[in-house]
Amino acid sequence: MAARSNGFKKGVSGNPGGRPKELEEVQKYARSKGMAAIKNLERLMKCGNQRVEVAATEALLNRAFGKPKEAVELSTPPGQPLEVAHLPIDPTEAARVYSEFMAGKKG
Repeated sequence: MAARSNGFKKGVSGNPGGRPKELEEVQKYARSKGMAAIKNLERLMKCGNQRVEVAATEALLNRAFGKPKEAVELSTPPGQPLEVAHLPIDPTEAARVYSEFMAGKKG
C-alpha cells in the first residue's frame, strides 16, 4: 500500500498502541481534584500577595472562559489589497508555487 502525503498508509494507525495508559490515569486523577484546585485558586485570590492574587485570578478566569484571543493587525502598502496564499499540501507542488512566487519577487 502506498504512503499518503502525510506519511501514513491508508487504514494504518500512526499510533497502533493508542494513548499510554499512564496518561489516562493521570488525567483521571487530575480531574478528580478539579474542585479542590478551583477552591485553592479562590483562596489564593485573597492571600494578600498581589502577584499571587493576579495569577490565581487569571488562572480561574482562563479555565472558566478560555484564554483571551490575541488581536493580529495586518497591513499592506496603501492601495494594495491583502493577499492570502493557500499552499497545497503536496510538497512538490508547494515547492513549485514557492519558486514561482520568489521568481516574481525578483523580476
